Amino acid sequence: MYTHSLAVAEIDVYACGVVHHEHELDEQERRARAIAAECGVPVVMASFAGATGEGYSVTAGRSAVWSRTGTPPARASAEPDAYAVSVLTRPVQLT
Repeated sequence: MYTHSLAVAEIDVYACGVVHHEHELDEQERRARAIAAECGVPVVMASFAGATGEGYSVTAGRSAVWSRTGTPPARASAEPDAYAVSVLTRPVQLT
């Protein structure tokens, strides 16, 4: 997958901004879960909500945070002013 080099780099979080059509929401969420699984890190996806005027009259919105296990502890609605909030913590390594 395209995130292999990021997994090798041992990143702490994967954050991105996206714009998808409303009918592409399943793909947006599939990508977030796949990145979390491959990299073993939380994924923060800011998904544009509202019309863009450039072919996206209705966008997916639904920004979300996915845990490193691929579950979304925080998810916004499709409304333009909605947002997702989550506290991200690093796993404690005992030595």
